[in-house]
Order: sequence, then C-alpha cells, then structure tokens
Amino acid sequence: MSCSQCASELPANAVYCPKCGRPTGVPDNGNGRHRPAATNPGRNIALIVLVIALLPVAFIFGPWIAAAVLALGLLLLFIVPVLVGTLAIMLGVIALVLVVTVGAFVAVIVGGISGGWSITTANSRTLAKGTFERTLQVSDPVDLLVKTGAGSIEIGTGDDATVRVVATVRIIRSSMTEAQAQEKVARIVAAPPIARDGNTIRIGTVADDTLRGNVSISYVLTVPANTRVQAQTSAGSVRAVGLAGKFTAETGAGNIELRRAFGADIDVRTSAGNIKVSGAKLALFARTGAGNIEVEGAPMAGWGVQTSSGNITLRLPTNAAFQLKADTSAGSITTVHSVTTEGIIKRNSLHGLVNGGGPLVEVRTGAGSIRLS
Repeated sequence: MSCSQCASELPANAVYCPKCGRPTGVPDNGNGRHRPAATNPGRNIALIVLVIALLPVAFIFGPWIAAAVLALGLLLLFIVPVLVGTLAIMLGVIALVLVVTVGAFVAVIVGGISGGWSITTANSRTLAKGTFERTLQVSDPVDLLVKTGAGSIEIGTGDDATVRVVATVRIIRSSMTEAQAQEKVARIVAAPPIARDGNTIRIGTVADDTLRGNVSISYVLTVPANTRVQAQTSAGSVRAVGLAGKFTAETGAGNIELRRAFGADIDVRTSAGNIKVSGAKLALFARTGAGNIEVEGAPMAGWGVQTSSGNITLRLPTNAAFQLKADTSAGSITTVHSVTTEGIIKRNSLHGLVNGGGPLVEVRTGAGSIRLS
C-alpha cells in the first residue's frame, strides 16, 4: 500500500503517512504510533540555511524585504503540500535565497557603477573633505602611474610641458571622529602622494599606513598627449581623452572610457563595468567580467575583446581588413561586413576573413550578443 499524495510505501495499518503526514483513511486506534514525527531533519536544515542566508539580504535591502523572503520560504517549507519530497523543497528554498542574495549584490554593483559611486556601500558618508593641486614641469614623453584605492580617475590633455594634478580627498564613514577625519585630510593635503623620478611621475601611493584606511581620493589630471598612462582604482571609474601614448587602465568595479585615442596601444580591464573605446588602431585588449564593450576604430594590430556577461559592439570602417574570430556562448552575432568563411559554420561562432584578412580581431562573450557595424 502506498500514500496517495507522495507515493511512499506505507506500513501496515498506518493511520498517517510517515513521510508527508497525509491521513491514509485507516481508523486511528488511539496509540498514534504511525503519526508523522514532530520534527523533520531535512526541513529543519532548510530552515537554518534560509535564516543564515537572509542576513546579506537584510543588510542590503533592509528588514522588510528580508521578512518577505522569509515568509515565502516558510510558505514553501510548511504550508505548501509535499509533492516531491523534503529534499526538493530544501533545494528550492536554498535556490530562492541564493537568487535573491546574488541579485542584491548585482544591484549594488550595477547601481554603484551607473550612479558613479566611489564607494559602493549604502551607509557610507563623508566625514571630512579636502583638495590639493600641483603643477609639474616636464619634457616629452612622460610616464604616468596613478592609483587610488577608492575614487575616480579622469585624464585629459594639455600642453607638452606640464602635468597638472587636481585631487579631492574624502574620509568616509568610520569609527573616527570628525576632528580626527579632518586631521587625516589635512595631513594628506599637506604632503600629497606624488613622487617624481625624471619624467616618471607616480601618483596615489600613500606611504604612511595610518593615512590609508577609509580614504577616497579622486584625481583629475591634465597631461601631454604623448604621455604613457597606467591608471588603477579598486572602486571607481577611469576616463581619458585625447591620449596618443600607451594607455593601461584597471578597476575593480567601475566603467572605463577612452575617447579619441590617437594610435596608442590600449589595455583596459574591469571586473564589473562597461568599457568604451574610440579611435583604436594599434594593439587593443579590453576585458570586463560583467558589462558591455563598445569599440570604434580601425584595427592595424591584434585586438582582443572579451566580456563574461554583456554585449560587444565593434564599429569599423567598411574598408577595414582583418581576420575575425567571434564567439558567444549565449547570444547572436550580426555583421554588416562581408566575411569569407571556411569549414563548418556554427550559430554562435563566426570565423573568417574580412576584405582579404589582416590583424586578428578576437571577440568573445559568455552571455550576450556581438555586433559588427
């Protein structure tokens, strides 16, 4: 004899199903020995996982959203009839919490990027703020290395004889008092993190450990057009315009934009953010973990463009000659350029020669579409 609800095998003379608790229709003799157990280990495990996993949801979205998710989880665990067993319910609850939690973190990152935040935390505030400016006399070419733990970097071009640095220093929310924060800002402003060795300029390296924590420094730099730039920020955007020297940029969470690049080698990477490049001609490598990539130019050297999740758009002249290797795991590939292919043509891959071939242009997205216009 089996249960009419969960199909489990029933013991002889069972009054209730020992798995789902449904009455079997057999009269109860009063001893209740076949009633379902008061506890269900699998369900208890799922409940514990649900409560623990709700902590980040409560931190990011607040207690009301967490309470709503908890109520839905309890509904699945205790109210919904058991159709496919406790294990399936437990996995469903865990999957629900994981989706909500991951969605929360993605919302924070994307919201921070689109809003231009320097620090992506909802509770941050500025305790103290200050600025400093410096103008350095240089001769062409210049090697510029700029880094900041949290803050944006903007680079423009000016005359060939000067490098101008304008920085905004902020102390974000911490355990220190406002007076302590003001003192910290004053010390940084009095001795800016700028070092020079000939035409090599390093900006952003704070030597004093006591001045590093809870500090955000954003830079606006004006440099000669031929400057070779290396820019790095852990959380913030990087923007540059009009550079003719090699450009390297990396950010942990933020957008990267390079406009009017005049024949420079380009290497740009972000873990979470969009990338835009215009004027690309020589070697190009652009990669983002999560975000879209747009590139405009004419490849005269190899290009590598990659995103794990996002769309890729390349805008190329009609007479551009190159070897194309485009792949997407989930998405479409469209092009207005005539591509000469050989071998097997796959739906998510397009390999071939454009205008007889030339430098390799390799384009790949894990989840997104590729367009060549």
